[in-house]
Amino acid sequence: MNTPSGDFPTSRRKSLMAFLVTAFVLQTFLVYSDDTGRLLPPLSEKALEGRAVWLSNNCQACHQFYGMGGFLGPDLTNAAARLDRARLDEVLTNGVAQMPAFHLSDTEISGIEAYLREMDGTGIGQARAPLPDLPAFRGAIRDAIDGGKMPAEASKGGEGFLSGACTGCHAALAPRRIGAYLAPDLSSAVNDLSDDEILTVLEVGRPALGMPPAGFSASQRGAMLAFLRWLAANRTQLQERTRGGDSEGIPWWEFR
Repeated sequence: MNTPSGDFPTSRRKSLMAFLVTAFVLQTFLVYSDDTGRLLPPLSEKALEGRAVWLSNNCQACHQFYGMGGFLGPDLTNAAARLDRARLDEVLTNGVAQMPAFHLSDTEISGIEAYLREMDGTGIGQARAPLPDLPAFRGAIRDAIDGGKMPAEASKGGEGFLSGACTGCHAALAPRRIGAYLAPDLSSAVNDLSDDEILTVLEVGRPALGMPPAGFSASQRGAMLAFLRWLAANRTQLQERTRGGDSEGIPWWEFR
């Protein structure tokens, strides 16, 4: 029997439906036979308190764990690896970009911190391209400061970089996707922006692109600019020292 132009024959439609059903059954089997959750220790009491705060504030409407949740904010499965307590306090108390301020108590923030830390230990939430080794990067900066290989003004900026929250969003020597935004490679900042533009970003941030004001004084902004110049000039040597691995050994289809 002839079929109208553009229509699948009945046999092909049946074959396609059989393929889709088979794929669904296979995925369901793989999901429910995965023993990862059963092998992991249960959340601590403190982490459960943080989970209750997470749910009561509807955090899952914007954020995800293992890619499940909203997509307005970044996946937080491994957020504890890049957020220290000071940055967590700032974000939850004052908000950032499109994220509102929640004015949580210190106890509630401690619960969220415990929850994120224990979730970070459950595995890798998203397949990631290899990034340079952040601890090695920080170590290289520390060695350059302590060894007198960095000019005095740049050293002041380097100290601010090491003690601040820059690495909460910015990766070492590589751009990093944070939710809907891209945190640029700081080692190329002086090549992409003028000195005045960098100083302005450090003063007022880039709210439309997800970056809040850094909170630096005028002298601190000047020192950070000198550090960024040093970072760009020494990028090749730093890359050799901080060369990353192979996506932590996780194949592209495997998130746990």
